[in-house]
Amino acid sequence: MQPSSIQSSAEPEPVWATLVPERSPGTEGMSVDGDFVVVDGRGEMLRGLNATGAAVWELIDGRRPVVEIAVEVARRYTQPFPKVLRDVIAFAHALSIKKMIRLRGGEK
Repeated sequence: MQPSSIQSSAEPEPVWATLVPERSPGTEGMSVDGDFVVVDGRGEMLRGLNATGAAVWELIDGRRPVVEIAVEVARRYTQPFPKVLRDVIAFAHALSIKKMIRLRGGEK
């Protein structure tokens, strides 16, 4: 996750925070020569992630909403929750545009 290179979505945070990301079928994340990469189902897209991005990717399981992922990342990296939530939302938005994840509506 590289927040400086990812623009925040136009959606309001409360809506995005309740969405549940799930990996798109065939999309895989793996460590390669010390780098964490994500490859889509066709093997065409390759994205390198830093340690924080890799942690977010590993927490995307189709059950946790974005807000829970942000809570865990903030805890692991001892970072302020509001900033982490914004960064996780931006990262999820970027991954969804690239069709590497799908976002389902959260609970109201």
